[in-house]
Amino acid sequence: MKYYKFYKENYMKVWNHLVDTSVPYIRSILASISIIISPLKIKRKLSELETSLENVSLQNGILKEYTEEINRNKSEIETSLENVLLQNRILKEYTEEMNQNKSELETSLENISLQNRILKEHAEEMNRNKSELETSLENISLQNRILKEYAEEMNRNQIEFDNLSLNLPNSLQNINISSVPLDETSGILNWPELLTDKLHTNTFSELIRIFKLFGEEDKVVNKLSSCWSLLSQKNLDQLLEHGYNNFKRTIGHNYFNFLVQQGDPQIKAAEALLSDDLIESCRIMALSIQTEPHLSHVKLFSYYYFVFLLWEYVKQIDTKQYLEQLSEPNEGNPILVVANEKSMSQDLANSLIEYYAIDNAVSFQSINTILEIGGGYGRNAFVILSLNPNARIILVDILPALYIAQRYLSSVFKNRRLFKVRSFSSYAEVKDKIEESSIIFLMPHQLELMPDKSIDLCMNISSFGEMGTEQIKWYYTHIDRLVTQYFYTKQWFVSKNPFDDLVLNKSDYPSFNNWKEIFSRNCAVQSDFFETLYQVNHQ
Repeated sequence: MKYYKFYKENYMKVWNHLVDTSVPYIRSILASISIIISPLKIKRKLSELETSLENVSLQNGILKEYTEEINRNKSEIETSLENVLLQNRILKEYTEEMNQNKSELETSLENISLQNRILKEHAEEMNRNKSELETSLENISLQNRILKEYAEEMNRNQIEFDNLSLNLPNSLQNINISSVPLDETSGILNWPELLTDKLHTNTFSELIRIFKLFGEEDKVVNKLSSCWSLLSQKNLDQLLEHGYNNFKRTIGHNYFNFLVQQGDPQIKAAEALLSDDLIESCRIMALSIQTEPHLSHVKLFSYYYFVFLLWEYVKQIDTKQYLEQLSEPNEGNPILVVANEKSMSQDLANSLIEYYAIDNAVSFQSINTILEIGGGYGRNAFVILSLNPNARIILVDILPALYIAQRYLSSVFKNRRLFKVRSFSSYAEVKDKIEESSIIFLMPHQLELMPDKSIDLCMNISSFGEMGTEQIKWYYTHIDRLVTQYFYTKQWFVSKNPFDDLVLNKSDYPSFNNWKEIFSRNCAVQSDFFETLYQVNHQ
């Protein structure tokens, strides 16, 4: 570029100077020599000079065009250079981006390698767990066989269990043990419970008696799924290790009392229902509770924080002031929170939320007899009976839940008449006893013996998802036969039961043409659950 510029500037100067100075000079010479050159020669010379001048003019025109072309080329070269610079800059940025992507890709590959290693370790652990589970299932099968043999042996050799009937409270005071009066035996053995009807009829002997009754039945509905075989074993182990007096801190968490941790969806759902001020108040109250022997500080805070959130939500929906009539019983040693001198628990809050779900749609005043399938230890029964003194409730469950519910409800409702677990082959045998009782405990297969259209409301909270499909179908068939008004169900949207290799979705549960949905919706707090209320036998 610089040589071109130099050439252009100096060449034009020289040429212009030559043109400007040579023409006059030539003319002057011609004038001087005209006197000595013949006119003819002068004419010829002038012609030649004019031809030269025309050539110079032509050369000037060509040079001008060439200069213009050079200028155009210069512009194109400058544009090309700019494009080259732009392309170089783009190439540089692209190279930098490629280097960055290369670094990210290397990091991703390292993460994938790490994830693959973790996945491999997890798969190995799953295989070990599978092997352990298969061993556990074999042990459970062996234990069930031993238990059945033990029950058969008890039938043959333990005749005293046959004397543990519902008339025991009336007759036990007259029995002498080893020829020693009952009150004396109580003092000698430091066994005061022996003199208390409610306690000595709910002891370990009562649990064994109920075991015996279950062992005598071979109905399909009584046969536990693999899932419930494991859960029952866990519940029984906790009952034997920690005792009945602590069941709300152990077995209770296997029903519908969640030991929530930080980040639990229930916490987020409850927070979404409350104002920021209430959320902060719950946080402060949860932080103020310091000690709980069997929970770490982190779990303790999350649990109490969730219970406070739950109760703030309950207070918002408590339009009928039911809270004023309820307080969590100390029976079973519950984990309580206290606010404004009122003891509260997660179980009581959940039960009241479920109660309102039904009561806001169909008043409990129109309901007399309630059947709860899988009622656990009786948390819903406690709320229903506390708010409806004239109501009757039938609880159907398996062991050890049925034993715990019988012991719990007989303790908190001391003046209520109970129909305890017993064997009967027809409803006529027990009709009078059942109809004069306000709390009835049945084994699952005994629903077959109950009369048609004898139930106003049936409930099930999160236990159908742990059953086999045949058991679910069996229950739904009897719900349709027994219920005159309503059926309330609250289940997981997706229930995964790996022990029976079973996945249940909401759409998998049976339905009947004569059932009408009153509502079906997501649960407000347990967002992974749905709740549906049916009008049964709708015409």
